[in-house]
Amino acid sequence: MGDLGNAHDNFFRGTFGYTQIAGEFLREYLSSEIQAMIDLENLEPQKDSFVDEQNREGYADLLYKTRICGIDGYLYVLFEHKSSPDYHVALQLLRYMTAIWTKSLSEKDTNSMLKPILPLVVYHGKDNWKASTRFSAMFEHFGLMSDLMKQWIPDYAYVFHNITSEEHTAPEDPVLYAVVSALQCTYETDEKVEERVILTFQKIGAAMREGEVSAYVKEVFGRVIYYLLIIRNLSKEFIEEQTEKYLPDEGREIVMSTAQKLREEGRMEGLAMGLEEVAREGFKNGMKIELLTILTKLPLKRLEELKKEVEGKDRIVH
Repeated sequence: MGDLGNAHDNFFRGTFGYTQIAGEFLREYLSSEIQAMIDLENLEPQKDSFVDEQNREGYADLLYKTRICGIDGYLYVLFEHKSSPDYHVALQLLRYMTAIWTKSLSEKDTNSMLKPILPLVVYHGKDNWKASTRFSAMFEHFGLMSDLMKQWIPDYAYVFHNITSEEHTAPEDPVLYAVVSALQCTYETDEKVEERVILTFQKIGAAMREGEVSAYVKEVFGRVIYYLLIIRNLSKEFIEEQTEKYLPDEGREIVMSTAQKLREEGRMEGLAMGLEEVAREGFKNGMKIELLTILTKLPLKRLEELKKEVEGKDRIVH
């Protein structure tokens, strides 16, 4: 799995593994009818991941044990972090749910009956989601089949939420806001990302000043900062300015220690230098600046500087 795939997976599992975040997210975005079926107060995250290796670049997942309609069951969340929709996601979900049922049947303390699974797909790509949420929609000419034939074709629906759609509303809870906002930053413009970072710092800073800062808030905010610094090329000056402006001492310590951790890993400088070298080679080979903006996610201003640098060297050579 590539670095960004790892980053998405680690961030999703590391934040939604907190039942506070998972519960807040589900209360915020599931319909009242679905919420009424699920015991959101007693979610139990499971350590297993069911996404196969070949799909880990584009997906992360979490399984929760809970009560559904008053009986033991599972809530399965599949997080799609590819830039465009996967029209076969219903087939993947079916495979993962089958793996969950198979594993549960192999456990010693279970009976031979299957437990219900409520599947939820969370999407944060840049393209609109147009795939059907029903498995039967994957079959060619399903609507033309007779009712007799349809009874032998498996069918189910999954719950879906797109955190980058216009219908998505920002959550009130500051910690959940920070997590969701960070996820939304993957494919957005530099200007929009900076707006989100400022709002995140404002909300987290206000929450920290209201009372004692819990270990939960510190841990999640640290993960948010770490994730943002990996997926976006935010300048050191910008982060320092927002830190000084909006965060109390506890928040500043988190930002500084996270930045230090990345420096020690060689991620901040190394990743930026690597992306800039990719951009230089791209310009040398005639690639358009618009494409390199998508590929490297470097700020447009920095790419323009690199383009001038490459063009200047070419003029000297010739």
